[in-house]
Amino acid sequence: MTPLLPYFLVYLSGILAALPASQNFLFPYFLSLATAVTGALLFTQSRPKRFVKAMVLVLLFPLGFSAPGWQDRLRPEHHIWNHLQGGQRAVVVGWLEETPAVFKDKVRYRVRLEQIAYTGSPITVTGTARITHHKDL
Repeated sequence: MTPLLPYFLVYLSGILAALPASQNFLFPYFLSLATAVTGALLFTQSRPKRFVKAMVLVLLFPLGFSAPGWQDRLRPEHHIWNHLQGGQRAVVVGWLEETPAVFKDKVRYRVRLEQIAYTGSPITVTGTARITHHKDL
């Protein structure tokens, strides 16, 4: 049985290649390349080698490369994360999911969202928001 480490390293190299930090590294994509080469070298040291195992090893790189974008592709179209505009005030419509948590200087609400509006007409959304209202001191 082939050890799992070569497969993991090649998958990890795909993830590292997809991350923007890898492009701005001292030597662009070096970490991803070094990880893939290490995985390939470890694979060549294992016995027995089979064509199917080698193909799985090769296909794990594109699978790892596509992994960081899975959350965006699997999220529903009306999810709140698709409509957030950071740093802007919004009007939200929803219902309280649990009793508000009251602290000394703030109150924290957990709201199941139904609609959100920034400046125009409201947009129907799904998701949960944690809204914190800070009290004036």
